[in-house]
Amino acid sequence: MSGLTPNQRSELQQRRTALYRQIQCFHTIQSLYMAGIKTWIEEHNPEPESEPEDTKLWLPSELAAPVRTSMCGTDIVKIENDLRRAQCHDALDKLCNHLRTQSHYIRHRNIDGWGQRSNTRAHALIDRLAARVSAAAAKYDRAREALVSLNGQGQGRKVISWIWTTTGILNEGRDIGLSAALRVEWAKSRAHSLRWTEEVMLLKEEMRRFTELWENVKEARMDGMVAQEDLSGEGLSREAATEEHDEDLEEDEDPEDD
Repeated sequence: MSGLTPNQRSELQQRRTALYRQIQCFHTIQSLYMAGIKTWIEEHNPEPESEPEDTKLWLPSELAAPVRTSMCGTDIVKIENDLRRAQCHDALDKLCNHLRTQSHYIRHRNIDGWGQRSNTRAHALIDRLAARVSAAAAKYDRAREALVSLNGQGQGRKVISWIWTTTGILNEGRDIGLSAALRVEWAKSRAHSLRWTEEVMLLKEEMRRFTELWENVKEARMDGMVAQEDLSGEGLSREAATEEHDEDLEEDEDPEDD
């Protein structure tokens, strides 16, 4: 966290707090479907991790087979198995799209890139795509490890990897997969642009309302001051009239006393 700005540190802390609460809620629900899991976690993990993102959830795939059989029903294991398979497919699709897009931008940079500014922007974009590739690959590795833990290392059949059967990225104008990947990236960029445009509009509207609010407050204060002055003047007039009336009464009473 040493390289983060104060705002980034604050946002990270808020996310960690929210994640910690979600994990606590998950463990509460988990104890209902996995009998004895709370006691088992306390025995095998007495010192929890310092950060919530490093906390193990102790899903069925993270337990040894005998422990999993005694604690988990077949439905729980099947649910995680379906979840992990879906994660594998989703991660592979994202990995394929990111690799296609990255290769396209590298080729575009090598052919059309010129000037320091253009190359700097291209390098930054390619680095972001590389980070996405790494994240998708890590997600696939974790999901596959969970599947192997649940089902064992299958040896009955072999399926050729998707990377050897996918369409080539250098086939100009005829790569449907590349076009789809670029459309996805364009849609994401457009969504970000529209979101920031909306944020600017909301900020301008907020500034307008804030200014209008303070103008109304200013007018209300001015009206209050005028009203207070009017009340003060009216009070002084009444006091003067009362004193004058008292003086008249005193003058009327003096001749009778004589």
